[in-house]
Amino acid sequence: MGRYFSDVVEKAIEDLYYCYDNDRAKQAADRLAVAVEEHEDKDACYFLACCYLGTHYNWTYHPFEEDEEAAYRLLGKGISLGSAAAGVRGPADEHADAGIPGAYDVFQR
Repeated sequence: MGRYFSDVVEKAIEDLYYCYDNDRAKQAADRLAVAVEEHEDKDACYFLACCYLGTHYNWTYHPFEEDEEAAYRLLGKGISLGSAAAGVRGPADEHADAGIPGAYDVFQR
């Protein structure tokens, strides 16, 4: 593991996007939160933000509630730490045409 991201992030990607188990998804998000808070894992910020951005970024049945404020806070932190995942194309950028702020607007908040 750890080929593209940290081991924690790569395992979380597997549990969030390739698994239908809600318990594993919740545990993955919890591990990402620890990676963000204790290790300032820049890419963990991005993938944890996706958990808060609704069903466009995670399975409909996963146990996450939308929280735009938390998502933008995490995106901003990930970008400021130099996340390749968030910096290349933050998930909020896809909503630019709808008038929703993109990743570059996160710093304005």
